[in-house]
Amino acid sequence: PVLPDTGIEIVRLDFRTALFSAGMQLRAAARTSQDPWQWVNPGDAMAAIDGNSTTLVGAFDNKQLIRNLTVVPRAFSPNGDGINDEVRFEFSVLLVDGESPVAVQVFDLSGRLVRRLVARHAVSSGDYSVPWDGRDAKGNLASIGLYVAQIEVAADTDGADIDQGSLFTTVAVAY
Repeated sequence: PVLPDTGIEIVRLDFRTALFSAGMQLRAAARTSQDPWQWVNPGDAMAAIDGNSTTLVGAFDNKQLIRNLTVVPRAFSPNGDGINDEVRFEFSVLLVDGESPVAVQVFDLSGRLVRRLVARHAVSSGDYSVPWDGRDAKGNLASIGLYVAQIEVAADTDGADIDQGSLFTTVAVAY
């Protein structure tokens, strides 16, 4: 620990984190065990140091916009009994700046669109958990069976060398 009056004037922190886009702003706070949290503000900390800055460097080997897709639970029963009444599509969106809508489209096995769920964040990159209550666009309960869900980010990826802008998964409705 760095304690007051120890003569330590500079602190370097190295850490690993997940970057959701190529440029990230880091808000940091520091404290000792006896002191309250203090924000780390940009600016010259000392005359001998060029500046007080934070740089996050990310290497994007995987250029998929959507990652870590899970469906919880894989089979659900939207019958109103309070047990597994909805399914959640959980995933991360990376490499997208600004506000780009993220859609989960649920199709039956004949390819008919059953429901379109849209999630919006102020900054599209981040973690998502999109629920589906098992109802179609008209509010009717979906029939028993297997459904295909397409998760897609509405972002312009032309010329960006993006490997995958949408993912498909399945979910089952059972009563």
